[in-house]
Amino acid sequence: VSAIASNGGQAVAVQGDVSRKSDAQGIVDAAISQFGRLDILVNNSGVYEFASIDEITEDHFHRLFNVNVLGTLLTTQAAAKHLGDGGSVINISSVVSRITPPNSA
Repeated sequence: VSAIASNGGQAVAVQGDVSRKSDAQGIVDAAISQFGRLDILVNNSGVYEFASIDEITEDHFHRLFNVNVLGTLLTTQAAAKHLGDGGSVINISSVVSRITPPNSA
C-alpha cells in the first residue's frame, strides 16, 4: 500500500478469507467504503500444494477448491451488484495450471 501511495496512487489493504461469503463481501465493502464505488474486481487469490495423488486428502482438496474456485465465485457475486456499465472482472490463474510437476495430483 505504501509503495502505491508513494507513487501517487490510492490503495487499501484488507485481510479476509475469500472462501467465506462474509469475508468476500467484507473485502468488497471495504473497497467501496474507501473509494466510493467499484470499477474493477481482480480475482488473484489462489493456493497450490505439490503432492502426489496418494497424499491428497479430502480436506486438502476442499481447501484448494474453496480458495481457488469458490473464492472466485463469492468475490464476483459480492462485486457484481456494485459494478456499473464498463465495470470489469479479471480472473488471474497461476502458472501451476499449465505445468505438470512429477508425481503431482
